Amino acid sequence: MSMSTATAINVDAVTQVMKGVLPKLRVLQKQDSPNQDAIDELISENQKLGDAFYRSEYTSKHIGWGYALQLIYAVLNAGYLNDAREFATQLDVAVRRTAAQRDYIAVIPLGFFRPLGFNSKKPSFARSFEIGSFTLAAAAASSAALNSRIKAFGSHAVSEELFEHQAFQSYKSLSSHPLLFLPVHGSSDSLRYQLHAKAHRMIGLIELFGRVFGAERPLLGQEATSHHLFLIHKHSGSLDRVMAMRPLTVSLPLGKKLLKAMKRPEVPVALELLSSGKEKTLNAQLRNALEFFSRAVNEKDSVARFIFFVISMEAIFSRDKNAPIKMTLADNASLLCFKGKDRRRVHADLCKIYDIRSEIVHTGASSVQRAMLIKAEVLAARALYCSLLLAIHLDDGQGELQKKFFDLLKGIKIGVEPNPIRLPTWQGYGLDPE
Repeated sequence: MSMSTATAINVDAVTQVMKGVLPKLRVLQKQDSPNQDAIDELISENQKLGDAFYRSEYTSKHIGWGYALQLIYAVLNAGYLNDAREFATQLDVAVRRTAAQRDYIAVIPLGFFRPLGFNSKKPSFARSFEIGSFTLAAAAASSAALNSRIKAFGSHAVSEELFEHQAFQSYKSLSSHPLLFLPVHGSSDSLRYQLHAKAHRMIGLIELFGRVFGAERPLLGQEATSHHLFLIHKHSGSLDRVMAMRPLTVSLPLGKKLLKAMKRPEVPVALELLSSGKEKTLNAQLRNALEFFSRAVNEKDSVARFIFFVISMEAIFSRDKNAPIKMTLADNASLLCFKGKDRRRVHADLCKIYDIRSEIVHTGASSVQRAMLIKAEVLAARALYCSLLLAIHLDDGQGELQKKFFDLLKGIKIGVEPNPIRLPTWQGYGLDPE
């Protein structure tokens, strides 16, 4: 919970709006049959009241409007109708007193690809491990198994009846897939939206690190798809099911190499970097790049898959609208991500990839050669990984990160700056012959 020690809401802003609302509300309350539409217009449909309520950092991050209305009506029903300042103060008190009711444990089942013969093998890992604020654990076959995992978070136990009900409604996703646990704070209507972004950001990093560090990618097998995530209320043990906006699917199997990649120390640092920063910052560019990379790896159509990989790279390096993106992308990606003679070859490949992208967009080309699709995937993964490493290296809290990032790329290009990041081993595209 990140509530200010001073106030939870902006009392002055809410007071100012309620000075105009309360007199009208008192008139309506005196009627024998108050007009509910008029009351809704004053409260639930009042844009100015909503803007005032969300003026504080805490409410904007942690409380949805549906939950906010419950608190507002609770204060009004308690009789605080006469003084706008008193109403706002009591609303602030209500937000504070109910804070503990907004502590949850998010449970995110991840559907990893299942190679042929997967069911006959032992689980890929036995012990839970942390990835930043997330904890990855094995599937829970029963409420007892689930409760043993959430005990570490100080959560109330989930009943067997409730577990069985939600397991049935979600096609046994809790007992079929590895589970990501994440302590979260906020009203459930707010968390439902936030969790999707957090879950898919984590999935995107798993996909990215798996590809950069050589996770197994068998051709035979089947996708394992989860369509639900869950919220466990820490103080009551209630277990709510939330339909995922997109499938919670990882296209790689949970083998030893992927587990090793997930445990790399830069994963949680990258996650933190991607979770911060407003729009039009380098953080936002990298989030956008990861989003398109994630779409690409789960896309079945080869042309769309190829385009998404290229867009992922464009999202990182296309800062200047007046600069030719083809050469900008090829120059920056080859210089940042490669050494020596590999740079020249990769530069040519990136130029060819962008030419194919242009043919698809401008002339309607309807197919992509398998070799070029593989190259686009490998280079998009490496470009995003190396860009994250460079951003992490530069993120010292001093100056604008985006400017430092592109200034350093320019310095590398003209030979006045060394590349400060440690590049992962380059083993080619995996094509035969290379």
